[in-house]
Amino acid sequence: MAAVAALSPSGVARAADWGPIVQCESGGRNVENPGPSTASGYFQFVDGTWRRYGGQQFGRRAIDATYEEQRLVAERAYSNEGYNPWEASEECWGPKMDDEIPEPRIQEAPEPGPDREPPHRPDRRPPAERDRYVVKRGDTLSSIADDHGTTWPRLFQRNRDVIDDPDLIYPGEQLDV
Repeated sequence: MAAVAALSPSGVARAADWGPIVQCESGGRNVENPGPSTASGYFQFVDGTWRRYGGQQFGRRAIDATYEEQRLVAERAYSNEGYNPWEASEECWGPKMDDEIPEPRIQEAPEPGPDREPPHRPDRRPPAERDRYVVKRGDTLSSIADDHGTTWPRLFQRNRDVIDDPDLIYPGEQLDV
């Protein structure tokens, strides 16, 4: 189903309504994909798409950017590729596309509790000021994450520039914890 395109104030063609896509992709929340994908954010940008359309001006990954910043990158992607970056979930959002659908309600993360993890808070300090950990023989991502109050998937995502495979870390690697 085709959507009406309009021009944003920056002159970029944009979808008339992002609500259905955001609701289908992330449930209206700024989330990381827990699986093997590198998708994150409200729009579930794969890292390559995020970089291709200038997302790194806002954050290393989509999850590090605000909704408005992610929307700008979505509009850039849409102006070049249409809905192709979101075609995997088209069965969900396609039937819902309508000019009358309101913008998504941005949902805040629930407060941490005994059965919930604290919400992801990107560290915006310069890399030199972040806490570093040097991997020692016998370490695992899980043990390092436990020692630093996080989860191994978050630690892995935060160190994608150092770690290619979460099952293989090497002594001497410096991780951002």
